[in-house]
Amino acid sequence: NFAHLSIALMRAVGIPARIVGGISLKKPWKVPVGKKTSIVQSMGQGGHAWVEVYYPDLGWLPYDPQQTKEFTSTRHIKQTQGLDSEDINDSWRASPYLPEYSDSIEAKFIYDSIALRPTKYAKKPRSYLLSSPFIARATMPERPPVPEKKKPEVPKGKVFEFGNMEFPSLVNIYKVVGDKGVRILDKETAEYVTSRYVYAQAFEVSKPIKVYKVSLAMHKFGGDGTVYIDLVKDRRGRPGFIGQRSLPVFLENIKRRPGYYWVDFSFVEPVELTPGRYWIVLRHSGDVIMNWFYIPGNPYGEPDDTRSTQKGYRWEDILNYDFVFKVTAKR
Repeated sequence: NFAHLSIALMRAVGIPARIVGGISLKKPWKVPVGKKTSIVQSMGQGGHAWVEVYYPDLGWLPYDPQQTKEFTSTRHIKQTQGLDSEDINDSWRASPYLPEYSDSIEAKFIYDSIALRPTKYAKKPRSYLLSSPFIARATMPERPPVPEKKKPEVPKGKVFEFGNMEFPSLVNIYKVVGDKGVRILDKETAEYVTSRYVYAQAFEVSKPIKVYKVSLAMHKFGGDGTVYIDLVKDRRGRPGFIGQRSLPVFLENIKRRPGYYWVDFSFVEPVELTPGRYWIVLRHSGDVIMNWFYIPGNPYGEPDDTRSTQKGYRWEDILNYDFVFKVTAKR
């Protein structure tokens, strides 16, 4: 947990910190970067933890180690606080059984006034950080160099898989086993990707490969039509116009089931990729309603490798998460 790790590091150097439990709201907001580009700040709606740091003159101020780092936005609803996670957990008992219940939180933001503008960009650390200028820093002790472990080479002619592949297959907030009911305090981090925006996820290839299929972690809600992807070359840090389109997947062929699962997109022939950066662009036809699962905080690849656009080719929005995908290929 980002909050626990941050608290441990701050307490180790004598900074008073405590954990906060609450809810994050799903409504995104945008931070301008230049004239035509924005960083979209978005998190799944549900339970969330962040931290508060004590200042002698200001008191307790909130920080979110998983997202904005320097502050919390209006999408954070604080519920409780404590020294550790045990102090903010919810629990209850009932006899002879725990009745099922559900809750719903709705929030509508009419207008966002954002007075925030990043002035510097760097590719390392791998995930971007929003931070004010450093005025002091600790001296790091010298350490002997650690030899880098070489990754094993993939044998030629064998099929292999790579990508951002880890995700919970079943997202459920209530489970009944026998006469006991348990509420699961997880949240769904997924984007409604068949709306008015088009979404894209990038990956890099270091050696020539042949791509046989691309799989996305998705959930079908309903509708009618098809989904398909464009696998295109990078052009100046954004999806380009050169690439291959997959075969369409008809929505009626995707079984309706709980949770998230791989939806496979294949091609007429294997797509040959040379070393470089490529983008998976998800497209659809008809009135398809589908979600694409993502991992918050840009843990995969570069900080600007997930984008969206409303116009179809500008790709003006940088997203603060990475979609879950899998590429099946052969050298």
